[in-house]
Amino acid sequence: MVAFLQRLFLYPCLLTALLLLPAQAQEVRALHGRVAQISYVQMGEHADLDRLFIRLKAQGYSAVILRLFHNEGDRYLSLGNRSPDRPPSGVYFPTTHAPVIEDVLTPALALANRHGLQLYGWLGTRRADWLAPDHPLKDPRTNRISLFHQQSLPYLRALYADLARSGVHGILIQDDLIYRTEDELPTGIIVRNPSGYTREYHEVAQQRARVIAGTLAGIIEEVHHHHNDCRILLNIYYEHGTNPDHALLWLAQDLQLLAQLPVYRFSIMSYHRQIGDELGLSREGSIYQAALIVENIARIVGHHRILPKIQTEDFRTGEAISPAEVHALERLLPPGIPVAYMPVRRDP
Repeated sequence: MVAFLQRLFLYPCLLTALLLLPAQAQEVRALHGRVAQISYVQMGEHADLDRLFIRLKAQGYSAVILRLFHNEGDRYLSLGNRSPDRPPSGVYFPTTHAPVIEDVLTPALALANRHGLQLYGWLGTRRADWLAPDHPLKDPRTNRISLFHQQSLPYLRALYADLARSGVHGILIQDDLIYRTEDELPTGIIVRNPSGYTREYHEVAQQRARVIAGTLAGIIEEVHHHHNDCRILLNIYYEHGTNPDHALLWLAQDLQLLAQLPVYRFSIMSYHRQIGDELGLSREGSIYQAALIVENIARIVGHHRILPKIQTEDFRTGEAISPAEVHALERLLPPGIPVAYMPVRRDP
């Protein structure tokens, strides 16, 4: 309980300190145009990555977001390590705070610089499969890092510091910086009654949201300490643009609070087909809904701080989405903002 109270005191202090900082010099190389988000691409050697970056540049992409974490079940993003003894989970950049499967970042950053592309490293937070479920930082029930543990923030700061020191142009924080309803739910808390969500659960959700914001504040502070020009992107769910109250209750994220932090852009998971499947919308309706979500979020954080994401394949079937369908959503997005395409794989 003492450690928990210390955390609750620490996080407002971190938030206040960050809000009093002068504006970060993050517009040195403003993100613009088309952004390719790569979760997996078949690579046998550095030349394959070189050819991919050449092709992306020729197709008008200005930046690449490259997955640098590997959880169990993910496909390996590898340039050379085919050993059966390679770790089942870890990262793809030099660090002493997680197993290093292979250093993909160093050659990727050199190639990106050579071809005039910005490179963003994509890294998670609470899900860290390389830490065993019984690790002191983990909540054993969810197998996620507990942000209420007093050593969780120092661990994440150290991990992100190593990524920042690489000189990467920016970092995308994965969508696992959330707390779902039952995650580490205090004993005796009733979530819902016949009238809806209870007052006591609202207090829990708000408390979680403050801890999440404090964790993000600490990560940003650490990154900028080592690399002041490194731009931070944060993955956010589409619920922030449909029902912000439910985003707080379901995910423990308060976008109004997060918007006060020096996040460069909020990476909106405006995946229209996924949205349509979950909300029971037609194809046309899902495209309009995705555009509306982007606009609603932009009203909260500012149009200059959004990065909408368009899915390029159906996540359920693996079917490639036609250019006409992609363009239909593009035409509805605010003009002049960068747009990320996910996933960009073999032949983007």
